Amino acid sequence: LTIAYDGYIVARLGIEALAAVALVFPLSMLMVQLSRAAMGGGVSSAVARALGAGSPARAASVAWHGVMIEIAMGVSIGVVLLVAGPWMYRAMGAVPSIVTMAQMYALPIFAGAIATWDASAARDVLKVGLPASVSPFISNGNIIVLTGYAGTFGTVALAGYGIGARLEYLLIPLAFGFGAALLSMVGRNIGAGQQARAATIAWRGSLMVGTTFLVYALVPAVAFMRGAWDESTSDR
Repeated sequence: LTIAYDGYIVARLGIEALAAVALVFPLSMLMVQLSRAAMGGGVSSAVARALGAGSPARAASVAWHGVMIEIAMGVSIGVVLLVAGPWMYRAMGAVPSIVTMAQMYALPIFAGAIATWDASAARDVLKVGLPASVSPFISNGNIIVLTGYAGTFGTVALAGYGIGARLEYLLIPLAFGFGAALLSMVGRNIGAGQQARAATIAWRGSLMVGTTFLVYALVPAVAFMRGAWDESTSDR
């Protein structure tokens, strides 16, 4: 809801505001997915395995160090994006006025604090979180590239693509919800030595997520095709 409502509020400020937010949005989602989804998934997995193995003290230690890792990741990436942001916005085809607005929007999003963590307790988190970080770079990287391509066609095209990208990003809360549940269930079973049960849960959960995403994708697609058909027939 926040993703959609934020876009609605910005749209009331005009095309230039939409274009500025379209530049920042995939970068902010990259930061969120790396610090909360990838590393957060590592935390959930490590805590669940510790609980499944009957070690609540280990689970608590991993959880606290996981929080520190997530904060540190968010701050580090936020600083990089704040420093490199204006250059990236210009590379994506934004004019100076749009670059200024984008940086103003990005400043509070990428703000943060510094944290440290213990290496031994963080190892369980990182061995899951680091591989999981590849997916956010790929998915958000594609949108960043396409945003830059849309920017070559002007401010209006950039704003329009930004609206469309938000619809795709609405899938992320669904992925977070299902993913958090699956990580906990699979992790606890692995920690308890129930690998077969963990595999069954993972497969069934994956099928459920895939079906949900398919329905989500089909509804707007059918609505779009119906609208396009009505428009084409009305022109005749």
